[in-house]
Amino acid sequence: MQIEARHVRSEIGRHVFIGAGTHIGYNVKIEDNVVVTAGSVVTNDIPSNSVVRGNPAKVICTLSQFLSIRAAKKHILVILIM
Repeated sequence: MQIEARHVRSEIGRHVFIGAGTHIGYNVKIEDNVVVTAGSVVTNDIPSNSVVRGNPAKVICTLSQFLSIRAAKKHILVILIM
């Protein structure tokens, strides 16, 4: 019996942030401009410009939504400090 080795490859795009403890499965493609939160388990392809989390990782919002929420929180923090 002969076993044929197949090349199994995951692809990670540009400008991708992968949090600590994240597991990425075989044959998974993570496109450009993606945030993967810590501890996520990526089992399916992730579209570009998205934020994912969970086990299995699911899209929770777009990157632009995430950035606008962060900017609003920083703005509120600056107002509270002043």
